[in-house]
Amino acid sequence: MSHQGPRTGWSRLEQTLITAKPGDAVNLETLVTETGLKQTTVATVMDELTKVELFEQKEGNLFVRRSLRQSGPER
Repeated sequence: MSHQGPRTGWSRLEQTLITAKPGDAVNLETLVTETGLKQTTVATVMDELTKVELFEQKEGNLFVRRSLRQSGPER
């Protein structure tokens, strides 16, 4: 794969995450390879998306898209 600029990498990451449907899984290493972004950058993005409950981290570096309709903690 040829070197990509950060803009292209961010666009690819954004497109991948926006088009993920509930239940779709994404792998951290795959996102790094496909976007050309640094692993720490992609990991930070996925950690933040997990905190706001858009993704759920499974074993290792696997993240699964959550449904917005999934119930959160009792309020």
